[in-house]
Amino acid sequence: MGGEKIVAVRRGSDAVFYINQHIEENLSIKDLAEKCHICEKHFRFIFAKEMGITPKQYIIKTKLEKATFFLANSPWTVTEI
Repeated sequence: MGGEKIVAVRRGSDAVFYINQHIEENLSIKDLAEKCHICEKHFRFIFAKEMGITPKQYIIKTKLEKATFFLANSPWTVTEI
């Protein structure tokens, strides 16, 4: 049973790493689950349990944080971002 937790944490952290590296792409929960070699339902459960938010919420939060950073620290306009 303890091994399952290690695998779950690793899959959750692998997913977070992948999301952060590919945040500019159109990420789907289905694709993320496939990358972790588990079904969508299990992926959502593991991710939410480990991260405290759903994968979709994490993706939106990360995109907003990135956009906020660029708005504050770059010469780009909202349209360009």
